Amino acid sequence: MKNENEFLLETNDKLQKEQNEFSKQMDVIINDKKKLEEVYLLKFRELLNEKKRKIKNLMLALKGKEEIINEYKKINQNTFNNDEIKTNNNIDNSNKKEGHINDQKMKELDIDTKNIRKRKRSNNSLNSNVDELLKMKIKWILIQRNPHLKLIIIIQLKE
Repeated sequence: MKNENEFLLETNDKLQKEQNEFSKQMDVIINDKKKLEEVYLLKFRELLNEKKRKIKNLMLALKGKEEIINEYKKINQNTFNNDEIKTNNNIDNSNKKEGHINDQKMKELDIDTKNIRKRKRSNNSLNSNVDELLKMKIKWILIQRNPHLKLIIIIQLKE
């Protein structure tokens, strides 16, 4: 019995030593794992922050480019508006210069139209001339009301 007890005590001591050694190794492994996790977490955070900085810089660059594009659009719009105003002023000025002459032509057209209507009652062969004069008179009235139509009508007349 004594031998058995000694054997059991020795075995128990060996087992405890092994358990202590195992516990120490497990603690080392756990500590190493924690250190690795911390290192990886730090690296991940650094990479994430770097990506965030890059994205922020790209967004700032994009915003700057959008502002430049908007400025160019404003400049182009202002230039277009100024050109349109100049064109309208030129058309208005030319209409004013031609106004007196055109008023005289309109009076002549009215007289011609009245005369043609009288002749039309007696002679149906003048239908085409009357239609042409009436069309011209209508176009003239439209031009006077809307100067932008002048170019369109001139192009149509040339065709």
